[in-house]
Amino acid sequence: MISPSFTPPNIGVVINKVNSNFNYYLPFCQHAPSLKNARQKIYSNIDHFTSDGIGFFNILAFRGIFFGSPFAKSDQYQWFLSLDDWNHFRAEGIEEATMDDHEEMEYYVIKHCYSRSQKDRSLDLLRLLESMKFMGG
Repeated sequence: MISPSFTPPNIGVVINKVNSNFNYYLPFCQHAPSLKNARQKIYSNIDHFTSDGIGFFNILAFRGIFFGSPFAKSDQYQWFLSLDDWNHFRAEGIEEATMDDHEEMEYYVIKHCYSRSQKDRSLDLLRLLESMKFMGG
């Protein structure tokens, strides 16, 4: 039984919130702009996933670090062959990352993209992923 004090949410407010950030509101994140971009850039070539562990590195980097970020939604988002490849890309793209008054980290990482409790999301996790990428690969 529903409590008599329960007030259903205003459907217009709910729809506006969801429309404002598909990357955050589950289950809508499956239709998020960053996931759409990743499907085209990293998930589209199945051969990448079978050749070595770098496919797993790219998937984890997308889901665990880049998801929801301006970078993940941009034309600059791409497949990385290694951590060195990423570091070179990052060094070359500093101007793009700091456009529109972004801090560089805000361009690549949205700490709250899945929930408010993702305070440890950072580019530093790429080093950890690199060290693990060939496990089982």
